[in-house]
Amino acid sequence: MEVTAAVSLLTFLLGLWGGHYFSLLRDKRKEYNDAADSMRKHLMAERAEVLHMFAAPSSFAVDQLLAMTPRRRRGRLRAAFEQYSAAKSNYGHTNTGGTFMNDLPEAEAALSGLIALVRRC
Repeated sequence: MEVTAAVSLLTFLLGLWGGHYFSLLRDKRKEYNDAADSMRKHLMAERAEVLHMFAAPSSFAVDQLLAMTPRRRRGRLRAAFEQYSAAKSNYGHTNTGGTFMNDLPEAEAALSGLIALVRRC
């Protein structure tokens, strides 16, 4: 009788812990997916605008997404953001108020690589 009560209590506690753990994972995944969807929407709009200078994601949004990204993908995503930022640094202004890009294919490739990495879990 005592063994049955101990086993019942143990399985109850394991179920309680497991349910809590998996609900935390689900909530973290939902938060990441919300941040990734927002960033992806922003990057897709930027691609449609042909790398418009003022469409760059804010550093807060980038940091937030990097903080939520799983460790195994964080380094690749950080490198892609850095490559993208370096490519966007080639923007400039003309006297007529327009913008120009010194190396548009490099920036487009960096943006495409970044969009491929910003995806839902």
